[in-house]
Amino acid sequence: MKRAARKNFFPLFLFLGRQERKMEESMQNGGLPPIQPAQPAGPVLEPQKKSRWKFWAVSALFFVILVIVGLYFAWQWWLSPAAVQRAQLQENIALYNAAMQNYESAMRADTYGSSTPEGTLQMFIDALKQGDAELASEYFLYDPAKPKSGWADALSADKDAGNFPGIIALLERAVPTKPLMEGYFDFELRDVQGNLVADVGMKLNKYSGVWKIENM
Repeated sequence: MKRAARKNFFPLFLFLGRQERKMEESMQNGGLPPIQPAQPAGPVLEPQKKSRWKFWAVSALFFVILVIVGLYFAWQWWLSPAAVQRAQLQENIALYNAAMQNYESAMRADTYGSSTPEGTLQMFIDALKQGDAELASEYFLYDPAKPKSGWADALSADKDAGNFPGIIALLERAVPTKPLMEGYFDFELRDVQGNLVADVGMKLNKYSGVWKIENM
């Protein structure tokens, strides 16, 4: 009987010992049951792969935005009808400014003539008396639309035709008229009977300050 009682109490001792150890472990964890390590719920992406994906996504978006903005400005400034018209206008303005600079340079360099209309007319007559058609042509107003040799060729033809004496006689009877505008002056040319034959128009070269023959 004693041996049987010992055998029945032995499992109880084992159970109590296990409970005691569990209580000690619980006290060590602050009264909480032992914490079991968490098992991963599934595969986790590596942080490096995530950062690369974000970098390429942002780079692609930035590139697309840059292309769209570039196309917009290209259309606005170079390709649209308004841009083409604006470019043509700027080109025309540049051509006009260049032409004006060339014209002003030529006018400043033109010093043939006198500070009075009568003085320029007399210098022109003197050149004809000398038979110098080239010098006489220098007293005409510079015209960028016409070749400079135009008046020289015409005067040379008159000289060869023997017309210089008649032209000189007519110019020596020139009568000044009342100027209608500042910077302009006219002479009337009449024959011996007093009939109006032609007139000589003059214009002041404001860049060099000399009077030039504009038409005859």
